[in-house]
Amino acid sequence: MKKMISVLLAVLLVSLCGAAAAEDTKEYRDQVYAFRYPASWSLGTADNGDIVLGPPEGGDGVITFGIISDLWNFTGDAEADGPAISQYISSYEGKNLALSGEYELVQWGDLRGFRALGSWRATGQDAVMLVLTGSRHMVCFVMVGDGAAAQEQGFLDSLELLGDGPSEGAEGFLRWEGSQFALDYPENYGTMEQSVGVVFMNPADANCIIMARSYNLDMDYADSMATTIAAAALPKSTKVEPNAKMVEIGGRNAAVISGTVAGGPMDFYVIGGGSTAVALMFTGEEACGMADHIIQSVEIK
Repeated sequence: MKKMISVLLAVLLVSLCGAAAAEDTKEYRDQVYAFRYPASWSLGTADNGDIVLGPPEGGDGVITFGIISDLWNFTGDAEADGPAISQYISSYEGKNLALSGEYELVQWGDLRGFRALGSWRATGQDAVMLVLTGSRHMVCFVMVGDGAAAQEQGFLDSLELLGDGPSEGAEGFLRWEGSQFALDYPENYGTMEQSVGVVFMNPADANCIIMARSYNLDMDYADSMATTIAAAALPKSTKVEPNAKMVEIGGRNAAVISGTVAGGPMDFYVIGGGSTAVALMFTGEEACGMADHIIQSVEIK
């Protein structure tokens, strides 16, 4: 009997200790995804919007992001996914992350992707990049150091995908809803939500792109501001002269800058309402040809 009681007490203590360890976490949650991480770790945000986690003693660390996107969609088939994985690995390398090119396919529930091996140049530590796609989401964890890599299972066990899919828009279009604005986009285009806005791209022609983002203003928007905002907001990478003019599209006034980029023609528009301005950039003939409908479909919240 004493032995049985001792065993039961031991089991109870193990269970209680396990529960205490499981509770010793915090939750990160935004509009796209949620997961749990050690409560003692710090949480910050990088300049590009990535979430940065690290233990109090330093050394190890985790960089992670989650986006709503169906531009990338891994299938779990090595032959089909291989070219896309190789492309992603080569495009993601940053100042410190060096990837060897070696990877293995990973599946977690309905999510499929890969785990790539590499190192962190600043410290020489081993690094692992885990990328999963599914349910119109992409989730990435870059784990630097053995202690960070050991948290992978906890991240996956607690991972929760958030955000709704698109609704029906006008014929041939779907409706994208953001926190500050909504608009129609072509139903054959893929989407990628970013911290500063949203990108829509034709998977069959990467030159055909629609980008939209909002700007918070210190005062109520007026059409007289549009050309100034457009000239300031036009990405310098376009190398287009920021000569903005006012046009009317379906009864809505907008500033527009037109030019040519590597993908073909480009039109950059600014409209607004309340204390919000919305900039929309169209590149490629097909995307530019849809500008009138999409601009008229914009709802500023």
